Amino acid sequence: RYARQINTDGNMIKTHRNEMMCGSLHMNVKTGLWNRFSSGEKGNIFDFIALATGSDKKGALDTLASELK
Repeated sequence: RYARQINTDGNMIKTHRNEMMCGSLHMNVKTGLWNRFSSGEKGNIFDFIALATGSDKKGALDTLASELK
């Protein structure tokens, strides 16, 4: 869901082993690390959610916690 918000140039999410790819956005679901090759942005899962939701890392943590409830 968040991949399409960040990477609007990729329509399909493809998976291969521990990798998810959506256009130029690649994420390793095992480590939680991601890289957006088109812009050079990269980080961990908290950076990813913060970027997708327009929040800071605390907001990202709150978003993830609310989805686990």
